[in-house]
Amino acid sequence: MSMCPWGAGFSGAKLHTGGFFARTEMFGGIAAGLNADHSYTVNGRLVLDLLGKLWKVRWLGVGASYFFSDNFSGWSAGLDLRFKF
Repeated sequence: MSMCPWGAGFSGAKLHTGGFFARTEMFGGIAAGLNADHSYTVNGRLVLDLLGKLWKVRWLGVGASYFFSDNFSGWSAGLDLRFKF
């Protein structure tokens, strides 16, 4: 079953998507230091399934997250590379 119902891909490799939404509760010194009781994170990612296409690479992905609270916000991004031996 494909995780990509719209059939997108690149050079015969399937493109998968995903993400999450999270709330993080903070207590004690971290809550006092950040002046926040909680924060939220929103994440999205794209993963290209390369198994059998590129040496021992299972997939290559890119993702980004945005986090925010009443008093602060920011973002992070990264690459995900998984090998299969």
